[in-house]
Amino acid sequence: LIILAGGEGAGPVHGPAGLCCYEGAMSAESAKSACWSLVPALAPLVKDCFLNDRLNSHGGIIEVLKTSSSVDSENGRNCDRLVMAIPYCGTKVEWEILFDQNHLTRPPDFIFSLEDDHWEFNPAPEHLPSLTHWHPTDDTACLSSLLEELLRQYRSH
Repeated sequence: LIILAGGEGAGPVHGPAGLCCYEGAMSAESAKSACWSLVPALAPLVKDCFLNDRLNSHGGIIEVLKTSSSVDSENGRNCDRLVMAIPYCGTKVEWEILFDQNHLTRPPDFIFSLEDDHWEFNPAPEHLPSLTHWHPTDDTACLSSLLEELLRQYRSH
């Protein structure tokens, strides 16, 4: 499922206060902090994004801007949602990635911002093989591959 953030002044909806595990820009040097806050099964998927040269070669380094949890987290290590800033043509696009920590074998949902020039971006799943063939237990590159495919669709949009 891919969701667009709606309307003027609207943005992604986050859970109640206290569910945020991490907030603030980071680059590859501090990626370990974001990975620490994630559900442990997601950390290798996010780490691979920082190691992917194709994601980090378009005018910057990928960043995790925020992590949060869909459930109440007392230890700060159950985050299953993150906002990533992905380099694109000398700027960055911000996409929210929503996993379901109760069903981590399912692919993530995405919220694409209406604040960029491509607000009507809504890629067709048939053009995203990493989404339709999601296997995070067998392939730690599945998230970075999916982001690469989304960027290709974003460029052609």
